[in-house]
Amino acid sequence: MVYDVLQAISNELNNHLKYDVNSTEDVVVLSNLVDMNGGKALQTENQIHVQLVRIAEDKTLNRAGGFRGLPSESGPRLFHAYIIFAANFSGKQYPTGLKYLNTILQYFVSNPTLSSSNLSDFPSQIDILAIELQNLEERELSNLWGSLGAKLLPHLYYKVSLIPVFKETGFARNVPVISGIAPNLLRK
Repeated sequence: MVYDVLQAISNELNNHLKYDVNSTEDVVVLSNLVDMNGGKALQTENQIHVQLVRIAEDKTLNRAGGFRGLPSESGPRLFHAYIIFAANFSGKQYPTGLKYLNTILQYFVSNPTLSSSNLSDFPSQIDILAIELQNLEERELSNLWGSLGAKLLPHLYYKVSLIPVFKETGFARNVPVISGIAPNLLRK
């Protein structure tokens, strides 16, 4: 579900930016900034990277039966996704990256909640998501960029709440539950 939400947000922002700057190319890309070897994950510049930084469970609402009032035993678990929009623009294109970040900021100020009414490919299992800009102190900011393994770029850091994750979807539904060890596996 997290992937579906991030992809829908990326697609919507691409459509919004294309309209705003009269472009045909995708500018927003769902990708990490740095690969596992410390190099650029994508070898292209002049893009806004959308990267998942972390996922956190909403323990308060999960205990209280948060999603549509369903008890947490039968309903989905609720999570927050923390994402960064980083402008990977340099040289003469740097102001363009700032303009794109400004457009994204304006979009979320105008749309602090996301639903099927303002996102065309919004996941049908979700009613609404809240988008909240996160303010980081200098030390937190330094730790974040150090953890990402990237140089500080102009960015926006958002919390996306509340993403439901259902128990019977995807991998969990397709993998049989292990109920014990077969006797022939115990022999040496």
